[in-house]
Amino acid sequence: MATMPRLVLREWETAHASEHPVLRELWRTQPEVERDARRLGMSNALRVMDGREGVSIKAQRYVGVARLGPLHVTVQPRLAPVDLWYILQYGLGLEKLARPAPVDLLLPEASFADLIALELLGETKRLSRRGLRRGYISQEEWLSLPRGRLNLPRLEAAMQLTRASLPCSHHTLSTDIPENRMVRAGLKLAADAAYSPALRAELARTERYWGEVCGSMVLDAACLRRLEHGLTRLTAAYAPILRLVSLLHEGRGMSDSLEDLAPGEERLPGFLWDMALLFERFVERFLREHLRDAEVSRQRRIEGLYSVVRAPSGFSARAREPRPDILLEREGQVVAVLDTKYKDLDEGHLDRSSLYQMSVYAVAHAPPDAGATPVPVIVLYPKAGATPADELVYAFKHGRQGRQSHIIVRGIDWGQASLALRDPSRQGELAALAAAWTRSE
Repeated sequence: MATMPRLVLREWETAHASEHPVLRELWRTQPEVERDARRLGMSNALRVMDGREGVSIKAQRYVGVARLGPLHVTVQPRLAPVDLWYILQYGLGLEKLARPAPVDLLLPEASFADLIALELLGETKRLSRRGLRRGYISQEEWLSLPRGRLNLPRLEAAMQLTRASLPCSHHTLSTDIPENRMVRAGLKLAADAAYSPALRAELARTERYWGEVCGSMVLDAACLRRLEHGLTRLTAAYAPILRLVSLLHEGRGMSDSLEDLAPGEERLPGFLWDMALLFERFVERFLREHLRDAEVSRQRRIEGLYSVVRAPSGFSARAREPRPDILLEREGQVVAVLDTKYKDLDEGHLDRSSLYQMSVYAVAHAPPDAGATPVPVIVLYPKAGATPADELVYAFKHGRQGRQSHIIVRGIDWGQASLALRDPSRQGELAALAAAWTRSE
């Protein structure tokens, strides 16, 4: 069987047909290329552009494996695999996984899905050791030995029949509950997305074991939301697995955001996951745990900034409320607004829409007292080897008195933070890192 041609890129890298022979055979006019390019473009996962010699492909903030016609495209993160593995665990609040990764998990063709799948295996085995949750399943059946409650209407309707049993309604304690079905469905999804043959085989074996525990289910965004909202003290052990399954679901482009695809059509041709989500979760947890002089709150809406004062008849939409990623507070007062941008900002420049967004945050949190210190807005983006000299600071003027706020664009090295987190000898650096990320002068 012929080997599929492959192309390996890093985040934000562009591959041109003049430099990569595998791209010279691809044209947007080919139906399978046009189909996959449309799906990838709709989700902003990859940009596929026409050229004189073939197509060009630009990677963005999504990592993983995608298909473009006959070509398999692997997008690798800029982070080293060890750093990415730890950041994934830390950012999602998972327990440390000590087991070594399969050798082929570190090959260039391996996808980000393999890391998630390996974490999922560890969490499911940990859950099995603790013991699976059981729940009461409602059943309606005819029994020769009555159990539970008699179904009198059904019995009356069948009085003319001669039977040696009675219709009963009862509840059975079983492991066939939605939480366990979600685990089984997640294992199957992970096996479909993983690259490593050894990892796929182990996922398939584990899924067969769970097939003896519970039935199957169809995963969709509504089902995952119901499970997340229904988490309680009794089902808290399933929360890490639910987060991982949700990541796999998002990575397959199943978030219900591409509504114009045909029913049953695959959302994305491959597995691609948005690194911006992981970056935001990592930064929020790191600051919450290690920032000493301020309280950290996440994604709190700015209420009352906009309102609808006139609208056409039948118009029912509400004004959207801005929601910064992170607020820093002291004694109940906001002292800084933080927003994470997973973008290629090596020179620190913000695009126009992001700059306007940060300006709105500055106006919304401006103190009412004209003599009070303005609230700075800090944009954090990933940058290896970042130093204070790399920062870009905008002065934003607002208000009748000519007041101004600062919009600070700051690169942070989250790989360095990951190393400090897992090295006991560097624990003293964590508070200093958190303070450096949030300083406003």
